[in-house]
Amino acid sequence: MPRPVVDPRRHLEGLELGIARLREVLAHGELAAPVAGCPGWSLADLGIHVGSVYGFAHAGLVEHREFRPEHTGARGRDEVLAFFDAGADALLGALRAIDAADDWNAEAWTMAPPATAAFWVRRQHHETSLHLWDALESQGVPRDKSTAEALDDDTAADGIDEIARMFYPRQVRLKRVESLTESLEIRTPGREPVRLGTVGTPSAVLTGAAPTVLLALWKRVALEAPGLTVSGDPRAAARVVASPITP
Repeated sequence: MPRPVVDPRRHLEGLELGIARLREVLAHGELAAPVAGCPGWSLADLGIHVGSVYGFAHAGLVEHREFRPEHTGARGRDEVLAFFDAGADALLGALRAIDAADDWNAEAWTMAPPATAAFWVRRQHHETSLHLWDALESQGVPRDKSTAEALDDDTAADGIDEIARMFYPRQVRLKRVESLTESLEIRTPGREPVRLGTVGTPSAVLTGAAPTVLLALWKRVALEAPGLTVSGDPRAAARVVASPITP
């Protein structure tokens, strides 16, 4: 089954928009607000995390190595924004240069195959979209509005594919999770089903709009959330989703 094809330039455009919107929340939101999707984190912690991840991706792109920038631990607004901006500006600068050269197949250090620049623009688009959702919800934005603002259908469908084809196999390879002995088939409107696990007949089927399904797989919403349905064995579906299929 072919994976969804999303042009790297579309990921870059989505990343640029996501970074700008996330920065707005960091600049004007309540930094001490808890982030439900990242237990123990405040909005300030989220901003520092995302800035660090941008530095991690930039090192993979430009220096071809694994590296995560360190931070002092302070959480004042000026410092959070400065750290976030430094990571975002460096990452976007590198990605825009790659786009201008139409060199998305350029070699890069990556967390998983393919070891190309295209990996990072996709990964950081998804990283930013998910954490924009987290940031908006931390500020009391209604869940449906947060979802509509942070995750369009194509981005979410590609994010589901990323979990099934990159993150889950990587988690198994790193021995963070055992290979699933139950399988969950994921069905979203207008797209080919995606499978988590290798059992021939799926233990359960999760159906819903791609953004809501993606949020469920990232443990942001429950399988009982409005718009999601589970057929087959609901306990098997819950076990698959509860397992560390993502970092």
